[in-house]
Amino acid sequence: MRSLPIWLAVLLSFSAFDRRVLAAEEPPRPRKARVLFIVREACPPCEEELQRLRKPGGVFEAMKSVGWKIGATPDSHVQIVPREALPEFVESLKLTDFPAVAGIEGDEVVRYFKTGCTTPLDAWTFGWLISGKNERPTAEVPEPVRVAATGSYRLRGNHWSVDGDWNPSKPTVLTHLRGPYHSTSAGAYGAIENWSLEELRSLHDDLHEREGGLASGVGYAGGATAARNSAKPAYMIPKALR
Repeated sequence: MRSLPIWLAVLLSFSAFDRRVLAAEEPPRPRKARVLFIVREACPPCEEELQRLRKPGGVFEAMKSVGWKIGATPDSHVQIVPREALPEFVESLKLTDFPAVAGIEGDEVVRYFKTGCTTPLDAWTFGWLISGKNERPTAEVPEPVRVAATGSYRLRGNHWSVDGDWNPSKPTVLTHLRGPYHSTSAGAYGAIENWSLEELRSLHDDLHEREGGLASGVGYAGGATAARNSAKPAYMIPKALR
């Protein structure tokens, strides 16, 4: 019987486990652009930050779900590495605070995240560190609230109700102010008919609080019981009732 060539016999003698071990011994090719997350031994801030990033449903989990590789090997998008493995690199950057996070291309540091930045260390920041592109969604700038005003009276918020009505019309507020509860006080302000709705409501609020609020206000603020039982959220209920 013809014997097998030595090289083939040796190859066939390897078990599947042996072949996996040999394959694992081949070092992964470093990714040219990646983020180095440099940690130090006995470093509470490093442990806290990694715990935050690694928690279930956290930053790393979200990044991995869209294809990021995060680990200790240089083929990772985010490589977590101890400072002892990069003594010359750490020395050249004069790093003293850890964890240190830097975006590199080859052997060159191109971007750096400084601990204490107002920008959070999240998926958007890691994306910028590795690519240089800031793709963080810009927050919508809320437009300032604009209400009609004539300058006759200072405006305020946290309005009182008008006989239980939390969104009264201008005629309703005017009628109320000219009624028996407020006519004397409101009369001192002249031709309030020319004021805006917000100015009238602000005057109404001040009159209630200046004149003792609920002490005489059962009829004109809906009363304590009505205000407490109102379905309106707490921020719309007068401070005196909270």
